Order: sequence, then C-alpha cells, then structure tokens
Amino acid sequence: MLKWSKFFLFILLFLFLSGCNSSRRYITFKIKKVSTKKTWNWYGFNGHKYTLTYSFNKGLVVKSSSKFGVVKGQAVNFVKRYLKTFLSELRRKGVFVIFKGNLSYVIFSSGGSDVSGYAKMVNDKINEALEVYYSRHGLKYVVENNKNSRIEIDYKKLVYEFEPEFRDFSDALYVSIGSPGDRYKILEGILSFVQSIKYKVPSNEVGKREIYGLFTPWETLYYGNGDCDSKSLLFATLWVNLAPSIPFVFIEYPDKQHLNIGVKDIWGIAGDHVEYKGESYLICECAGGVYKPGENPFANYKKVVIN
Repeated sequence: MLKWSKFFLFILLFLFLSGCNSSRRYITFKIKKVSTKKTWNWYGFNGHKYTLTYSFNKGLVVKSSSKFGVVKGQAVNFVKRYLKTFLSELRRKGVFVIFKGNLSYVIFSSGGSDVSGYAKMVNDKINEALEVYYSRHGLKYVVENNKNSRIEIDYKKLVYEFEPEFRDFSDALYVSIGSPGDRYKILEGILSFVQSIKYKVPSNEVGKREIYGLFTPWETLYYGNGDCDSKSLLFATLWVNLAPSIPFVFIEYPDKQHLNIGVKDIWGIAGDHVEYKGESYLICECAGGVYKPGENPFANYKKVVIN
C-alpha cells in the first residue's frame, strides 16, 4: 500500500511540475511575440544612406492608436449619458424627450404646451455633447448654420497627443540622422525618412475603429505605409520632438484633396512657401517622391492653412 501511495504522489508531483514548466514556456513565448523589430533604410537628399532600427511593442501601438477614431454606436451612448442630468431637469418641468433611434427624438409636454424652445435647447445640448465626444478622439464636430454637420480631423491636437510617447523613437531617428544642432539637416532627415515610407491610403476602419482614412504616427510606422495626411502627421510629430522651437502648420489643397506641411522658414530657402500670420512657411511635401524642402508638386494649387 505504501508503494502505491508513493507512486501516486510521484505522478501528482510530475503533473504539477509539468504544468509549471508549460506555463513558463507559454509566458516566454508571449513576450517574444509582443516585440517587433523593424529596420528602415533610406537615402537623404545628399545621397547619404541612413539606417534606423527600432523595436515596437504591438500592444502599446494598438493602445496608443485607440486614442484616435471612434467605434460605431459609442457617440450615441455618450450623448445620452451626457444629457442625462439635463433631461432630468426637463422632466421636472413637465417636458419629456424620448429618443427613437440614433439621436432622433420626440419631445412633448405633459400639459400640451409649446415645446419648440425646449427642442432648440435639446439640439444645442446634443451638439455640445458631440463636440466633447469627438474632441476626445482627435476629431472636430462642426455644425454649419445650425443644420448641417461634418466631422474633421484635428491634426494639431493629434500631434501633441502623440508627441510625448514619440520621444524615444524621435531620439533614435536623431541619432540616425547624425547632425547634432543643425536644424536644417534635421528637417531634411525627417522629410527624407517620411517620404521613403510607402504611399498607401488606409481604409476607413482598423478593427472596430472608424479612422477616417488616417493612420496614427505609430500605425504608419508599424504597418509601413500611409497616405499624405498620415505621413504629414508623422512628420509633424517627429518635428515637434526634434525642433520644438520652430513652428509648423498643416496645409490643405482643397482642389486636390491633399495635405502637407509648412515649416517656418528661418533659413531663407528658395522654393514654395505659404504666408501665415505674417510669417513665411517653407513647404515640405511628405507623401512621397523625392522633394527637398521648398519643392512642392502642388505649388500651383490653392493652399489653405488648417492650423
């Protein structure tokens, strides 16, 4: 009997240790899969070859990028929560609002009195809630003439959202460029790097997020591609890290559905510029090709600073 007891104890101990070992193997495997190392090789405008290697944590890329874009249905739920106290106050006055679907609603009073004034208050409150909601996701909710509305990307807000967490990558790029203190060389280095990334228009969705055709800076690097505004956003995020004292603006070309960057021209460079608040900004074309600062394939089209 003692023999069998020892045998069963041995089996239990073996199973326990096997489980521990398999857990350890599983954990190690997961850690290895989290990090992704990428290497970029590109040529500067002077023909010099640059190399940059950087390790990504995919989980952090996904988490960080989730700050931009919206998930279907979330805006409606947010508005209803935002209006909860306001609607409670209306009910105490005998005015009732019933949402039918999305944000359409029926409004009436218990006494049958005119509620048109309250309806305007409800509409204003809904617009206020939508402005708050979209601003939290890198977007702007714009109402025109109290009727039509549209969603715009808040590029400048996104730059400063991503700027702090981009310092490590920006420092790695700075080392690769290898021109300490020379801000024009930094400009050329960032621009040539961004231009070297493959041009590709993102879809309107990543997972459950609606992204309005824009990759975040992390997504542009991680997926290895982006379009004009995705790459311009990446440029601006790198620029505020490596040359924070030199202002920049986003420039839109309405006739071409295009976006690029203007950097305040402190060097007096010949080429295409845009005037903004009495100062001259040097055009930096980020989408692709080989365009030095001031070289702009869209120079003859209407420019709008959307700062």
